[in-house]
Amino acid sequence: MTSVRISRLAEADLDEIWTYLSTVSTEAADELILRIYQQARLIATQPRMGREKFNLYPELRSFPVAPYMLFYRPRDGGGIEVVRIIHGRRDITPALF
Repeated sequence: MTSVRISRLAEADLDEIWTYLSTVSTEAADELILRIYQQARLIATQPRMGREKFNLYPELRSFPVAPYMLFYRPRDGGGIEVVRIIHGRRDITPALF
């Protein structure tokens, strides 16, 4: 089984996403968070499948979970570490990592 580690920044991102969406619909917020976790588990089986984002952070890759981008790094021994989950319309700079 592949492992997914969630960084503290990514945990805060998930909390913020859920809180924001839950003001409209807790069901929609729950569904998006579930989709993000499902995508992370899938990526963990093929950690190099995302786009390289080495210009932002060493070994960083990204994969869309619309409308968000899941940023992660492959882990030694398999699996991934989710570093951030950021809305795709944000200005994504190295300072966010």
